[in-house]
Amino acid sequence: MMRPTPDDLTASANVAVHSKQFVDFVNRWKQHELEGLPVSQNAAVAQGRCQVLQELVKLFRDAPTNQRSRLADDGERPFS
Repeated sequence: MMRPTPDDLTASANVAVHSKQFVDFVNRWKQHELEGLPVSQNAAVAQGRCQVLQELVKLFRDAPTNQRSRLADDGERPFS
């Protein structure tokens, strides 16, 4: 995954905090894609889509914590 910029972290934290319904939707979408993996017509595409959705879920999940850490450290802490 591409490393988010500080502005990306701020935007992701805002979405995670203020748009929980969207974050829940992305999580449900990921689950739906995972459930379809064994019978998907193009497994490689489906696996890639699941990976991207998983990265988005992780970004939204971790963004508020990472944003607080970044602000406390004046931008010196890398995203992980």
